[in-house]
Amino acid sequence: MPDLSTIFWMGLLVLIVGAIVAFYAWAIVNRARALHRAMIALRDRIDGSNDPR
Repeated sequence: MPDLSTIFWMGLLVLIVGAIVAFYAWAIVNRARALHRAMIALRDRIDGSNDPR
């Protein structure tokens, strides 16, 4: 059984790594959403259609 300080530091490390991974996932989703909007706008400009989707 590891002592309490080891458990504490491991938990802190897991929290920090989890926060970094969550931030990167959020940034990737944001980038994909912006790219999707840009592609829809480009397609609408090419088609000449303005369907609000």
